Amino acid sequence: MLIKDTQDLVARARALAPMIEAAAGRTEKERKIPADVLSAMHACGLFHMLLPVSLGGGAVDLVTFNQVVEAVAAADASPAWCLAQAAASSHAAGFLDPKVARQVFGAPDALIAWGPPAGVAKAIAVDGGYRVTGKWRFASGSANATWMGGHSTVFETADKPRRDAKGNAINRTVLFRRELANIKDTWHVIGLRGTSSNDYEVSDLFVPEEYTTWRDSVPDRRERGPLYNIPMLTLYGVGFS
Repeated sequence: MLIKDTQDLVARARALAPMIEAAAGRTEKERKIPADVLSAMHACGLFHMLLPVSLGGGAVDLVTFNQVVEAVAAADASPAWCLAQAAASSHAAGFLDPKVARQVFGAPDALIAWGPPAGVAKAIAVDGGYRVTGKWRFASGSANATWMGGHSTVFETADKPRRDAKGNAINRTVLFRRELANIKDTWHVIGLRGTSSNDYEVSDLFVPEEYTTWRDSVPDRRERGPLYNIPMLTLYGVGFS
């Protein structure tokens, strides 16, 4: 939804709590957020609370973000975990070309999931973008996502990583539609079963340059509000705590 009033986001989350709590058994059984709960969370604008205002999001302060996640967590930890992950990850929209950001995050049900690489994920530079091959883990919300991201190391050739002036490897986060990823059904656990924190992979997938970014990269930053000066890892810490 288009978030016009961020002041009542906490109230909306608290109002949803009984529904989320009543669905906890289904969340556990289905190992994802049930469709009706997911739709209700989207309708309240919860997943887009850190999205830039220019994209219809809330760009809320960290206290509001924390209180919204806390309200959901009081009902069920799994939807709260997915909410914290997806909302914090939408912060990346402020570092993308506006047209790309709108394509990735503009739909009312837009939701991105990603996780850390399992080994080396390679983004080999080619004309116009990258050929990406990699495996990643713990993509919370993968069952409900519309887009995926993959944190990858940039290579000039298959065996030559690109390095900065200090000799450090250069990394990019590549974005691609969920249906282009091979999602592995690996999340069979005791706790947080409803987060669908599955493994996923792609092989030799072309990703255009404009669909890549690096979190907290000053040269990539398009939004100038105070929220986009906050490191993304700080947002994860606030949400998951």
